[in-house]
Amino acid sequence: MKTTLYFSNKTNAGDYPYEALNKKLGELGIKINPEEHSFLFKNVEISYKLRHKHSITRYILSFSLKRPREQLTSKETKRRYNIVCSLIGKLPNEIDVDSLKFKRTNISDEIDMSHWEVKNPFTSEKVNLFDNYNYKKLRSLYSRKIPLKPTFILVDKSSTSKLIINELRPFFSEKEEVIETSVNFVREKIDSRVDKNRIFLFILYNQNENQYIKLKKFFLQNNIPSQFIHMDDKKFWFKTKNLIPEILTKASCYPFEFPERLSKVDGYICLTDIYDKKNPLFGINITYNSEKGLFKNTVKIYSDINYRADRLFINFIENNLTLLVDKIATLGTELVGKEVNIYLTKYWKSKDIYLLIEKLKNKDIFVKKIFYISFFSDKFVFKGMESLSEGKIPYIIKDKYLAYLQPNTIIGLFGSLFPISLELANINSGEIITKEDIEEYLWLIKRRVYRLQYINMLRYPEFIKYAKKIRELNLSEEDLSKLTLNGDLLI
Repeated sequence: MKTTLYFSNKTNAGDYPYEALNKKLGELGIKINPEEHSFLFKNVEISYKLRHKHSITRYILSFSLKRPREQLTSKETKRRYNIVCSLIGKLPNEIDVDSLKFKRTNISDEIDMSHWEVKNPFTSEKVNLFDNYNYKKLRSLYSRKIPLKPTFILVDKSSTSKLIINELRPFFSEKEEVIETSVNFVREKIDSRVDKNRIFLFILYNQNENQYIKLKKFFLQNNIPSQFIHMDDKKFWFKTKNLIPEILTKASCYPFEFPERLSKVDGYICLTDIYDKKNPLFGINITYNSEKGLFKNTVKIYSDINYRADRLFINFIENNLTLLVDKIATLGTELVGKEVNIYLTKYWKSKDIYLLIEKLKNKDIFVKKIFYISFFSDKFVFKGMESLSEGKIPYIIKDKYLAYLQPNTIIGLFGSLFPISLELANINSGEIITKEDIEEYLWLIKRRVYRLQYINMLRYPEFIKYAKKIRELNLSEEDLSKLTLNGDLLI
């Protein structure tokens, strides 16, 4: 598959040669906007970008659709994708920029997920990851499997509330309870109960969601599974294919088990900033393998880890890396004596990478590989995405330390066009990126099976979605610092 991605010959980083690149593109007949690093092609804005990758000591030149000012429809996204694909035919396979020789990289490798299987823990039946489900089938498979009392709290009146209760009741082994109250009294009614650990809360509302989302903190603090349902949501019935597995997961009645040897390590740590200039918080997600091919997730947000961050980089201040390691060890006691992979969402200084490995080793947590994840930094397009089957995942591994994969096999909204990059951070450890690493990362994405409806469109692993969800909750620093979150309850 031809791409709009070019790698230079090996060279150390210097000043980015945009001036020479602009001149070269002009020679190719492309009328550029040098300030914006963009040009028009068939009335569509195309951006071009240079980056130097330290891990492979090469410059990367990429061409992609310029980010639109507003979200595009799927139809318009596909139209623009086809235009970029026609640009591929106009660009040469090699582009010389002064002493740098850029060569187009094509995709020739793929991972076939079509045979990947998960197991229904209630029937022991193995099923394909991409099996088709509807409400009727889910009801048949998971009827009365949740041993909690479904407690429906009606905070607004709606003619659809009875219909929703009737649809969700069959998945619980206990008879439902219905409470009518105002949003201001929900917390009091639940806080006074002695059976808080044996209920599943449904908040049914039809007003603005913001006033109800404040309740989420209370439910998270008390480890109470909850589901907010907008009764006037016209897509509710369409969403049940996702909703049922989500409810099962929140209730720890997991709809699927995963292969026992899915992971090459014992667990994962994701470290990410939840950045706000006034309130820079830092998040740790611990994911560890448990019995029966299940995963446990613990999420904690800290306000006392000092760092500076921008769009791409994180720098820790003074001894805060030591503090971070202490918090990882306290949060991840299950990882003591175990081997882990670490995922970072921004670049760290090289010395901080190896200091992290050393300090975790002193805590008896052994790091195998550290990956940088990037979703949009090296945006490029490849020809053939529109014809991908749902189980065929294209990927590239360049110079052992850098990989690109296209985890979604359907063109949806704008962000779905571009591959994800995985870059090895601890390149001096003797480790390299392998096909197995990419497969493992794909499992981390696709094991979000409570998104059955969009399983072939999923691009993000759970720990990235947790950070996004925490931002959406808009909790205060004080609220967050008191919470150690069960990842299952955050979905």
